[in-house]
Amino acid sequence: MKKSKMRKLTYWYARCLTDNDCYSIRAPKKSEAKRMIESMGHPPGHYGPLVKVTVNFLNPLELLLYIKSEGSLCTEENAAEDAWIAKHRLNRDAK
Repeated sequence: MKKSKMRKLTYWYARCLTDNDCYSIRAPKKSEAKRMIESMGHPPGHYGPLVKVTVNFLNPLELLLYIKSEGSLCTEENAAEDAWIAKHRLNRDAK
């Protein structure tokens, strides 16, 4: 039996802070995500910071199960939290 090779899905994510997460921005390229945010016309603070998210999976079914399982957005939340911590650590260290 052939051993499955891990696959990687990488995308850019900006969480919608004022509404349901289904309105968050997700795009394959950072430039595209920035363009989507700007084109929405929302005021500053509508979206969280733009962060890179990577999900590793073995096959499409595993990816589907990951997406549909309880707490499936934990990767996005962790990436957003890591970006927030890094930003504030840099601001604190600069003082």
